[in-house]
Amino acid sequence: TEEELTQMVLALTDYGGAYGGFEPDSDNGFLTLEQRADEDFDPQTETQDLQQFGWTKTYAEDFVSSQAVEDRAGVFLIGSTVDLYENVEGAGGHFDDTTAELSELAGKTSEGFTVDRVETFQSDVGDEAVGFIIDGTAEDEDGSEFAISAGGLAFRHGRLMGSLGFATFGAGSFEEELKRLAATMDQRISRVL
Repeated sequence: TEEELTQMVLALTDYGGAYGGFEPDSDNGFLTLEQRADEDFDPQTETQDLQQFGWTKTYAEDFVSSQAVEDRAGVFLIGSTVDLYENVEGAGGHFDDTTAELSELAGKTSEGFTVDRVETFQSDVGDEAVGFIIDGTAEDEDGSEFAISAGGLAFRHGRLMGSLGFATFGAGSFEEELKRLAATMDQRISRVL
């Protein structure tokens, strides 16, 4: 049910005290197909993928640090998302497709962000999982460039796909934190189900 999906994502307190000053993103909640696809590097292809694999709903809960954005320093975004599919095969197919697309991101640009490097890591959460670190450069309004690093972990739990991530100005290393939080989210999914 929709209520169950809202209970599966991470709360701000799950991230720890270092993120206590973060505020809920104004776009939190259930996402339409278009909103969900817009979160991807290639929204047009992602729309087709979501339809092909039987996506039905997404609930997202992100938190933002306006201070980090203003200072252009440190972690500025944290969040988690849960996607529901019609069946396990669809969730597994979309997971495999998403994993394959990660290796193709280096060198691509979307909305002023260019991916310089993608590194993946393994995790034993859920039925299958993959973690990733993406380093790149973004362009400011005045044309200057700055570094951004994003870390994420996606996992499949039956016909659900959970994902969580961090974005920071400069370089960041989130692998252990992502694994810990993904385990928390997977346990929460199991309790809700």
